[in-house]
Amino acid sequence: MATLNNSVFVSLRFRRLGVSRHVAKNRVETTADKNLVKVSKRLFRSDTYQRIQRIQQQARSYVLSRAIETGLSGAVYALPTGLVAEVDDKLTAYVEAMKIEVATLCAEWPELVDVTAREQLGDLYRVSDYPTVGQVAQSFAIDWSYIATDVPGELADISSGVFQREREKLEQQFEKALIYTKAIMRRTCLEFVTAFHNQLQPSQDTPNKKRPIHSATLRKLVDYMQTFTMRNLSGDDELAKAISTMESLLSGVTVAQLRDSETFKACIEAKIANTVESVTGLVEECPVRKINFDS
Repeated sequence: MATLNNSVFVSLRFRRLGVSRHVAKNRVETTADKNLVKVSKRLFRSDTYQRIQRIQQQARSYVLSRAIETGLSGAVYALPTGLVAEVDDKLTAYVEAMKIEVATLCAEWPELVDVTAREQLGDLYRVSDYPTVGQVAQSFAIDWSYIATDVPGELADISSGVFQREREKLEQQFEKALIYTKAIMRRTCLEFVTAFHNQLQPSQDTPNKKRPIHSATLRKLVDYMQTFTMRNLSGDDELAKAISTMESLLSGVTVAQLRDSETFKACIEAKIANTVESVTGLVEECPVRKINFDS
């Protein structure tokens, strides 16, 4: 049976309090056709809310650094089994960090609503737009669950025909998911290596001016390479070869070395350019396409 070898599916969902509401068209003064106009108001501004939002964004980015999009309905990712414990622990830590910020927001909520929002929104303020503190506390979540990747064995006892049909359906989904994950891994590699390569090149507007080389850019690329073997669920030998070449090239290379030596930086830039070219060809050969899993 075709499978995403050594992986599980993980469904990831985020929930947070909405911060905007529509404004009735009769409150808008304009000469435009009001059927073409949509106006909304922001219910409140809060640094704490922004921190909650960042935690959720960081959680999603982290999962994407370990798992791979599958194209399956919903936010479903293929996660190597060897990374399940790490990802589970990390998501749990994000949840705990979020809970602290949610508690802070709840403490701020009465004044935020009754004073600040009322003053800022003026005649657009509506008490009914705002949930209670208890509702606010329940409005934020990071939820994830692991999805079985095989047909329940009980079906075989009920009907061998139904069991076989469901196995074939699941095999087709896996095959499509494999193609999708292969394309995603190639595109992600190209994004990271291109970003790094761009920072090694002179500025196009002012050739004599150095472009800043950011440690985070190199770190993302190195992290991608270090986790690639485990995340290479589709068995992409061509991309693995490009990754191996790049790992040999960048082994021991630091941002400080690239900043201190123009000669060294130029040498690395020329070789990385070859990788960008080869990975670009792999992406063009296997583009990311929207997949219809119902067909």
